[in-house]
Amino acid sequence: RRTLRRRPVVNPAIEAEQALVSLCRDRKAWDECCSLDATAFLSDVTGACWRALKAFHDSGDGEVATSSHLRLLGLSSDQILWCSVDASAEDAVTLASHISSAHARRQLQDWAKELHERKIDVEEFLSKQETVKESLTPAATRTYDFADQGYEEAAENFRKIGNYSTGFRIFDCIHRWVPGNIYLLTADTGKGKSFLADSMMAAFSNANGIPGGLITLEMNREQRAMRWIKGYSKEELSRIYMPRRTSWDLNGIIKEIRDGIKAGILFWVVDHFHLIPNTTRMTQTEFESHAARAFERLVTGTQVVILMVCQMSKQGARAGAVSAPSKHDIKGAKAISDAAAGVFILERGEDYDKLIVDKNRFFADGKVVGIHFDWKRLRPSLVDNETAIKEKQYAQCTA
Repeated sequence: RRTLRRRPVVNPAIEAEQALVSLCRDRKAWDECCSLDATAFLSDVTGACWRALKAFHDSGDGEVATSSHLRLLGLSSDQILWCSVDASAEDAVTLASHISSAHARRQLQDWAKELHERKIDVEEFLSKQETVKESLTPAATRTYDFADQGYEEAAENFRKIGNYSTGFRIFDCIHRWVPGNIYLLTADTGKGKSFLADSMMAAFSNANGIPGGLITLEMNREQRAMRWIKGYSKEELSRIYMPRRTSWDLNGIIKEIRDGIKAGILFWVVDHFHLIPNTTRMTQTEFESHAARAFERLVTGTQVVILMVCQMSKQGARAGAVSAPSKHDIKGAKAISDAAAGVFILERGEDYDKLIVDKNRFFADGKVVGIHFDWKRLRPSLVDNETAIKEKQYAQCTA
């Protein structure tokens, strides 16, 4: 006679927890569910996995927590296996909502028991009940506010936070820095990107009274100072922070800017993006896309502006010699320009030097502003096109 082995009874709630932690190894799912507290889980193993995932995503090491990441964060092989189930057919937000709701009901039952046993009074019970009231009903039954109900308030909030002056009157006519966004400044090698980025940072700080920060992967403090000493006053430089650190990676840059935001440094120049070392196993294109998303997440919901200096591709530089360069000529991954709210291209022409606004998410694009490179002061400025043409002609005559 054969004895039939009984299959173990699986708790659906535990299965839901496993599915959720498996999904939340991906950063996008984690961002949607990270407010869920680890105490909401029935399984201690799930709680340990959840805390490890929080540590991973807080570090910003990658988009997906691999088994190697989780092992380095202290999870055992069994715990890693626990959060490695196939949950592709599940929805992380729905799972998190129902787990939170079940946790709230358990808490309410415990408090009702304490009330019955007179361990707490009615007033305390009602106060505790209020804290879980929103969680008692899963999010699937929530009401949805459509755009007509709040767009005026949202637009007003945007007007309040947006539109920092660029510090250049001619540039203010077509562009303003909008907090919580990344902007790109690109040109071919040796065209003066760093000169212009420094000038933009100083102009922003002077106009808005907000300090700026510079992370340079191309030049050290002494080399930068040799430029600044000619063109900038001590008062201007007192509003510019430049870390002493000389060796950078992506995580270090993200942490430096995050700490700086807390200290009130709300305009950052990263010079330049394509020199950030790829210390991962990703291909260079994958790494650049990953880095672009990391900077995009960093600025979201903040008051900071990041001006990223970028390299023009060789093909783009050759194309720019024939026709006007564009954001498509930036070296590397398309994700860089996709993440940016604005793309500015520095072009040094025979007739005059100019800044082309090729992308501008909040204002008009396709605009051109003249640039005057004052080589005696090593400080460029943005001017109208006629002035830029005259200055170029004068420089050519006196060369």
